[in-house]
Amino acid sequence: MVINNGIKEAREKKMMTQNDLAKRMGVDVNVIKDWEENNTMISLKDVRRLTKYLDATSDQLLLGCTKPPIDLSGLTEDQIEEIFSLFITI
Repeated sequence: MVINNGIKEAREKKMMTQNDLAKRMGVDVNVIKDWEENNTMISLKDVRRLTKYLDATSDQLLLGCTKPPIDLSGLTEDQIEEIFSLFITI
């Protein structure tokens, strides 16, 4: 998965250094650097762990999104598909 700078932003918001996060995750600091600089792919397992350590959503970490997710619970499947098709064409 290619990531945006959402990891760096979330880490800095928690006032953590790359070294702090690496220690918590049990990885080398270069792994954190590579994730933040988009030099390597990140696994879904690591994304899930990051959401825990950084108190952030996967959208925030992967896409840099800070907006809350859209509630689609009241929509039909057809309406949801129409919304997704709009995003794909943008």
